[in-house]
Amino acid sequence: KQLEEDGLTVVVIHELGHMLGLMHPHQSFGYDTGELNFEQDWFWSQSATTMTYSWDLENAYLDGLNRDTLDRGHALLLLNGVQNYRYAIWTELESKGYDHDTVPNDVFQSILEMDQAWDLAIEEFENRNYFSYYSSGYDAVGLAVLSLETAADALEMAQALDDYTPKIWVDLGTDPNDADTDGDGLEDGVETMTGIWSTDEETGTNPLLYDTDGDGLSDGVEILETYTDPTDDDTDHDGLSDGVETNTGVWVDSSDTGTDPNDADTDGDLLWDGLETNTGIFVSEDDTGTSPLDYDSDGDGLEDGFEVIEWGSDPNLVDTDSDGYDDDDDYWPTFDLQIYITIYYYNVENTDVWTGDDVYFYVNIENTGWELTDTVVDEDEYYVSYNYSHNAADSNPYFFFWVEAWDDDGGDGSGDDQYDIDGRNTDDNRLFLVYYPALPAIGLAPRDGK
Repeated sequence: KQLEEDGLTVVVIHELGHMLGLMHPHQSFGYDTGELNFEQDWFWSQSATTMTYSWDLENAYLDGLNRDTLDRGHALLLLNGVQNYRYAIWTELESKGYDHDTVPNDVFQSILEMDQAWDLAIEEFENRNYFSYYSSGYDAVGLAVLSLETAADALEMAQALDDYTPKIWVDLGTDPNDADTDGDGLEDGVETMTGIWSTDEETGTNPLLYDTDGDGLSDGVEILETYTDPTDDDTDHDGLSDGVETNTGVWVDSSDTGTDPNDADTDGDLLWDGLETNTGIFVSEDDTGTSPLDYDSDGDGLEDGFEVIEWGSDPNLVDTDSDGYDDDDDYWPTFDLQIYITIYYYNVENTDVWTGDDVYFYVNIENTGWELTDTVVDEDEYYVSYNYSHNAADSNPYFFFWVEAWDDDGGDGSGDDQYDIDGRNTDDNRLFLVYYPALPAIGLAPRDGK
């Protein structure tokens, strides 16, 4: 039908237009235009030309309008290629550690020329100078070609570059023929010499020092094996160098402690590893003599840290005060508790208001038996005192004791009368007290709800 309507000449020109890159105008908006970009679709399809199927717009010549359409499309296609090169160039450079400030000068100049030609091509395109058939090529297409060729050169140069090595390293003497100048197991490129360990790719270490922090471990071992900070000789800040914390769980000596260099308290006993010197002798809180691998060094049931910080006992001894009570069962682990009772007698009167009586006392602590005191007679009874001591059971937090006062009638004791010593006027006239040495406090023990 096209041959019938348009004739052979127009059909041939139409098909040649396709070969040159011209589209049908009806393949513009709303139609699938394949791989062509929107700009190409727009600029290549808006001519009233022999490429249309609209008979009213037919033009049997590929005139200036058609040529502009083709030239615009060619310029855009070339500039699109430059964009792809630009992305590839900077992807290559950044993967090797370069940025705008560190790109080598020859590569930088090539990129600059690419960008300059790109800017000029855009300027000529906006001025509708798409392609000059009779000039030297100062037009959008010619400048786009120049930008594309320069971009290809820049990419080739970028691909030929080695990974970036900071100038300071070169100045300091890293070996350009040795990826690991100091032989520490890390390539010079990751040893950023900042003094701050950020990642395994930015270690902050010195590429000229095998052991930057001087802890006895090479920088590579710290990064790849122990996972410690190669810029800090004591990663966990427990007072021990990373180099002696071998993380074996076995203490050999002070240079091979077996502790974890990433855990300040390996055994979890509330004492830093550096304080637990494993000598077996407690010197101070800064030299406990305990094992940093055993939370209860003496096996008495108390954590080493609790004994040092709270209990006050020796974490290396089961029974610190040698009183027969283990520290975990001893409320007074640093001494043998002795209870001393002093009874003062001053003008005592019994319930019958006797006078001139002779007085004696019974004392009993923790049901250990009644202790009879001497009898106070006559002129001494107005003001006397009696001292009584008791070796207390350290495993008890408090103690009960009783005191009774009696008058002596001088016979066999059967006629003696008991004083109302507690002042309660009850049948049981003994004084019943409870003593809390840890407070310390003493109080009248309750009896019969009173």
